Amino acid sequence: MKPSPRRAAAALSLGAVMVIAPAASAHVTAVDEVARDPASGIGASGNRPLIFRLAGPDRVQTAWMAAKHTTRTPSATPLARVALLAGSEGYADALAAAPLARALGAPVLLAGTEGVLSSSVASSLADYDTVVVVSGSAQISEATLQGLRDQSVEVIRYAGETRFDTAAVVSLAALYWGSLASASDLPAERMESWSAFVADGADFPDALGAGPAAASHGGVVLLTAGESLPSVTRAALEGRFSAVAGVDREDYTPLLDWWQGLEGAKTVSVTGIGGKAVAAADGAGVALQQRVIGADRYETAAASAALVRLGNKSGRFFTLASGEEWADAVVASAFAADAHGPLLLVDRDRVPTPTREVLMRDARNADSIVLFGGRDVVSGAVTAEIADFTKR
Repeated sequence: MKPSPRRAAAALSLGAVMVIAPAASAHVTAVDEVARDPASGIGASGNRPLIFRLAGPDRVQTAWMAAKHTTRTPSATPLARVALLAGSEGYADALAAAPLARALGAPVLLAGTEGVLSSSVASSLADYDTVVVVSGSAQISEATLQGLRDQSVEVIRYAGETRFDTAAVVSLAALYWGSLASASDLPAERMESWSAFVADGADFPDALGAGPAAASHGGVVLLTAGESLPSVTRAALEGRFSAVAGVDREDYTPLLDWWQGLEGAKTVSVTGIGGKAVAAADGAGVALQQRVIGADRYETAAASAALVRLGNKSGRFFTLASGEEWADAVVASAFAADAHGPLLLVDRDRVPTPTREVLMRDARNADSIVLFGGRDVVSGAVTAEIADFTKR
């Protein structure tokens, strides 16, 4: 019988007696050879990184391709094989999902127009044990979710009334599932500190770059409204996750009970990503341990990449996505987090200087560079440029 996420969370929140320890995190281990980018002109991996392109005819199929053509180790949670599901008609819901994707070893798949699942996405989701939905019922209806339940898939929804509420809900879920210790499959009962990365939720680039950085430190992503700090974000930074509005209480209450029952100081360390988020934190009197501000989105993403603790599992991945179009980038952020690597941004036809500098410094020893999006979003010229300057 497949595990119920509600029953699992409720049961786990009652019995753990332990100091916080990170889960044995799942991760991306490989990208299928079929996804190799022919425009790269790349030969054997012995003399330069392999370059892959994950792309479909639209954002929904690109996300599906990313899930289909990657291999992941299983998560160390009772939810078994997990996929995240978000709406595709806006970037807001998936902005903060990267740390949760990392904690659960989960790809992000997208629903289509009006929350309807394409046949390929519906078929793929039926193969998972649990689907975690990070969009509200206005984006993905209960009828759509019932269709998954009818195929014996357990479904849980972590979403709130606004993008800021949803980020807080998803953050608490990431802290909860990320605290599971592989030896006992029980969440922490004590937490002395945790990390939050705040980024602008009114636009996509800074938050997406923040995701892999936060995930690599066991942290979470919370959102500002430009240079203003929403009340729910402030509440979450103060540990008051009960302030979230519009949440499914049946799914959320076990997480909230766990959080409120934790012993320890639960001191938060806050990193501001991007000028607007830093201004919002400063204006609200939030103490920042780190400030990451670039001259533009590309430089900010490169600076965020420097905060990522690179993986040393079965390979090192660098993920690239458009800094101009959000549709593919929103999925790329979760992929990068799950691959234990950074997300960098490019233009359609060129590699911006900050991205180039990171790749030239760090990616020559990488195993794989993964681009998200078709050539109308990230052209073959970008692939060829990367192949040229990452020669070993």
